[in-house]
Amino acid sequence: MSKGNTRQSAPAAGRSAMPGNLQFILDQGISLLQQGQPAPAEAYFRQVLTAVPQHLDALQFLGVIEYQKGRFAAAAELLQSAIDIAPDAPGLHCNLGLAQQELGHPEQALASYDRALALMPKFVEALNNRGNVLRQLGRLAESAASYRRALTSRPDFIEALFNLGITQIAQGQSDQALTPLARCLRLAPGHLGAWGQYGVALMALNKHADALSCFERILGHTANDAEAHYWRGNALLALGRSDEALSAYSNAAQIRPDIPEVHYNIGNVLLDQGRVEEGIAAFDQALACRPAFPEAIYNRAGAEQDLGRYDDAAATYEHLLSLAPDHRYALGRLFHCRQFVANWRRHAEQRNALVASADGRVRDIPFPFLAVSDDPALQLRCALAYTAAKYPPAASPLCSGQPYAHQRIRLAYLSADFCEHALSYLLAGVFEAHDRARFEVWGISLKPGDGSAMATRVAAAFEHFIDASALNDNEVARLLRDQEIDIAIDLTGHTQDARTAIFAARPAPVQVNYLGYPGSMGAAYIDYIIADDFVIPEAARPHYAEQVVYLPECFQGNDDRRVIDAQPQTRAAHGLPEKAFVFCAFNNTYKLTPEFFDIWMRLLAAVPDSVLWLASADVSVQRNLRAEAERRGVAPERLVFSPRIRYAEHLARLQLADLFLDTLPFNAGTTASDALWAGVPVLTCAGRAFSARMAGSLLRALGLPELITGSLAAYEARALELAVNPSALSELRSHLASNRTTHPLFDTRRFTRHLEQAYQAMQQRVDAGLPPDYLVIAAEPSPA
Repeated sequence: MSKGNTRQSAPAAGRSAMPGNLQFILDQGISLLQQGQPAPAEAYFRQVLTAVPQHLDALQFLGVIEYQKGRFAAAAELLQSAIDIAPDAPGLHCNLGLAQQELGHPEQALASYDRALALMPKFVEALNNRGNVLRQLGRLAESAASYRRALTSRPDFIEALFNLGITQIAQGQSDQALTPLARCLRLAPGHLGAWGQYGVALMALNKHADALSCFERILGHTANDAEAHYWRGNALLALGRSDEALSAYSNAAQIRPDIPEVHYNIGNVLLDQGRVEEGIAAFDQALACRPAFPEAIYNRAGAEQDLGRYDDAAATYEHLLSLAPDHRYALGRLFHCRQFVANWRRHAEQRNALVASADGRVRDIPFPFLAVSDDPALQLRCALAYTAAKYPPAASPLCSGQPYAHQRIRLAYLSADFCEHALSYLLAGVFEAHDRARFEVWGISLKPGDGSAMATRVAAAFEHFIDASALNDNEVARLLRDQEIDIAIDLTGHTQDARTAIFAARPAPVQVNYLGYPGSMGAAYIDYIIADDFVIPEAARPHYAEQVVYLPECFQGNDDRRVIDAQPQTRAAHGLPEKAFVFCAFNNTYKLTPEFFDIWMRLLAAVPDSVLWLASADVSVQRNLRAEAERRGVAPERLVFSPRIRYAEHLARLQLADLFLDTLPFNAGTTASDALWAGVPVLTCAGRAFSARMAGSLLRALGLPELITGSLAAYEARALELAVNPSALSELRSHLASNRTTHPLFDTRRFTRHLEQAYQAMQQRVDAGLPPDYLVIAAEPSPA
C-alpha cells in the first residue's frame, strides 16, 4: 500500500558561480537523474562536490539519490548540509523529513515538515507527508486534518485522497472513508491500493459482496498480491464461503508466508471446520512469524481446550498472560482449564480476580462464569459485556415485530444438541407432546446429526426438521424470517456451539432463552427467559435482561420415557464397596470447588468406609483429586472414578449410589434430574442465581424440599445425618419413588401444557401490540 510520501526536491538556491566545466558536469548529472539513471548521475554530482564541497544543488540531488537507494542516514546528512546553506528552502526540509521518517525518527520528521510548511503554508506534498507521520504516531485526527489542508489547495491530489481514506478507516469512520477513496479511483481507476482500501472500508460496513468485488479486481490485475488474497479470504469468510476463504488464505500464504494474520485466519477456519489439530499447526505458523501474537496464542489455547488437553491449554494461557497480562479473557480461560482437571493452584486468588473484574472490565465469558460466582448481578454484567462485544444487534433487524396472524403459532427450537445429548434427553418428550392443533413446530439443528437413536427420535418429533448445520448465521436468520416463525427459542445460549448472531439479526417477533444456558443472555434482542419462581425469585428479576416467564412448578422439562437399562448393575462392577455408604458427585469436574471438596472429605472421615463416586476417566482429574484427598487426610483410594457410559446404563448404575451431592455456585441440572429419575436422593445447597438454584427447583417439584439447604453448614449436616441414619435415608428414598409418579417434575404432558400457555401469552402480547413483559403462568388443575 502506498504511503503517499511524495518527495519535493529543493530548487537550486543561492547558486554560486563556478567554472564552466563544473556547470557542464552538474547539468549532465541533472539530465541523467531526470532520465531515471541515478547511478551515473551520482558520479557527476560527486565530482562537483569534490571541487565545491558546499555546492547546494549537488548536496540536495545526492541526498535524493541516497534516499532512493535506501541509504537514509547518508541522505539525511546530505540534506541537512544543504539546509545549512539554504535554510529557507521548504523542499529541503520536506525531503529531510522523508529520510528521518525512514530512519524511525517520526518526531524529527514532523518537525521538518512543520518547518517546510512555515516557509510555504500551501506546500501540499509536505502536508501529505505530515499527515503520514502523524498517522504513524497515532494522532489520527491531526493526520486527517493535514490531508484535508492539502486537498483544500489541490482537490485532485490523488495521494492525499488515498491517505485520507486510510486514516478515516483507522479512525473507525469507514463510511466517511468511501468518499475520498471513490474520488481517488475516479481520478486514477488503476490505483490498486485505493481499490484495496475501498474494499477494506466496505468490509467494515458489512458490505462483503461489494468488498469481494474490489479484491477480485486487484487480483485480476496482479495475481500475486498476497494482501488482496488475504482480504478476499476475509470477504468470502464473512459471506459464509469458508472453503473458498481457506483457499484464498492458502494462496496468500504461498506468496507471502511471513504474514502472521494469514496463518491465524487459516487456523480459525480450520477450527470452525472441526479440523482442530490442523488449526493448531496454523496458529504455530502464525506464531513463528510473530511470537508475541496474543490472539493466535489465545485461539491456540482454545483449540487445545477443545481437544480436552486442559493442562496444555492452561500452560498456553499462562504464556499469553506473561506477554499480555490484561488480555480480556485469558485469565478466565486459564481458571476454567484448571477447573476442568481439578487443578486448584491459585484457585481463590484467580476466582476473586474474576469476580472483581465483573465490576469493571469483565475478564470472563458468561457460561464458565456461572462456575465462578452465584451473584446474578455479576453474571448479568458478564453477559452484557460479552454479548455487546461479540453479538451486537443487527443494524437492520429482519423482523419488524409485527404479528403474522397465523392460525397456529409457529415455534422454532434452535439447538446444536439434537443428538445424544442431555438437552435432547430432557426435551424429546416435550417436543412430541406439543399440541399440533395450536402449534406448528420447527426444529432447526445447528450441527449435523450423530446417527443416534435419540437424534432420530428428536427429528421425528418436529413437524418440520431442518438440518441448518451448513448454513451461516445470516442464512439461518433469513430462514426463520422466510418461514415467518412467531417465536424462536434458543436452546443453546452462551454454551458450546453458540449461534447467538442468528438471534442478533432479530428474525422473529418473539425470541426466547430456554434451558441450554441457565442465566441471562444479556441481549436486548432476547425477549424472555423461561424460569420458575424458585430459580429466579421475584427480588432477582432485575438481574436478568430478559423478561422472566414464571412457569408454575418447574423450569425444566423432563421426558417421562427415559429408559433405565434392565441389565442389573453391581457395585463390584463399578469398583464400589458392597456394604459401605456411597456418596455420588457426578457433576462435571469444572463445577467442583475446593470448598465443597473440603465438606466431602470431612464426610468421608466421619462415615467409616464410605466412598466418593465421581464421573471422570481423565487421568489428570483422578491424579489431582486423589492428591487433594490425601492433603485432607483421606486415603486416595476412597475416591472411585467411573467413565461416561451409554445413557440407559448410566441411569441404571446411578441406582447404586446412596446420596447424590450437588455443587455450588453451579448446581446440577440434567445430572440432578437423572439421579432423581433413577431414584437417588439429591442434596443441594441453593445459591442466589438461576444456575445456583436449579436442583432446588427440581426437588421442590418432586415434593422433597427437605433436601434443599441454604448454607454450607446445613448442607454438610444434612449429608452426614442421612449417611449415618439408614432408616431416614430409606424413608426418603421411598418418598422419592412414590413422588416420581404423583408430582409434576416428571409429568411431561403437564409441563408441556404450561410451556404452551407461556408461548400463547407471549403471542397475545405481540398480537395486542404490547412489548414483552414478565409473565406468570397458572398451574393446570392437578388430576383427581
